[in-house]
Amino acid sequence: MDTLENIVNVILIPILPSLAILLGLYLQNLIQKAKAQLELAEGSQIALRLDEATQAVVEAIKYTAQTYVDYMKKQNAFDAVAQKEALLMAIQKAKLLMSANAMKTIEDVSGDADAWIRTMIEAKIKEMGNNQPLPVKVDTSENLD
Repeated sequence: MDTLENIVNVILIPILPSLAILLGLYLQNLIQKAKAQLELAEGSQIALRLDEATQAVVEAIKYTAQTYVDYMKKQNAFDAVAQKEALLMAIQKAKLLMSANAMKTIEDVSGDADAWIRTMIEAKIKEMGNNQPLPVKVDTSENLD
């Protein structure tokens, strides 16, 4: 029995704190890897939702151009008032096409979904080469919902 006590006292007692430290470091490393993977997954989700929102904006522009802008241009009535109406229609359509998660992501990322959507609409119209840009400054105090 004394031999067993000597083995425990000489070998195990000095090793146990070292094993506890190694186990703690190993667990900390696992936690850091899990956090990194979670951040990648969250970043990917944000990117997917922003892409979804951008696609909704593009589709809203196309829809508004086909249903309203083209008609107003044929009537020679695509003036500043019609441009403002087209912008508001595109914003509303984009919101309808986006999922709730995409809208929440936009709000989280930009702070103002309406401003982000309006900016994206204006940028995409310019990118698409539309020769009649929508007005840059629009009173958004009106209820857009």
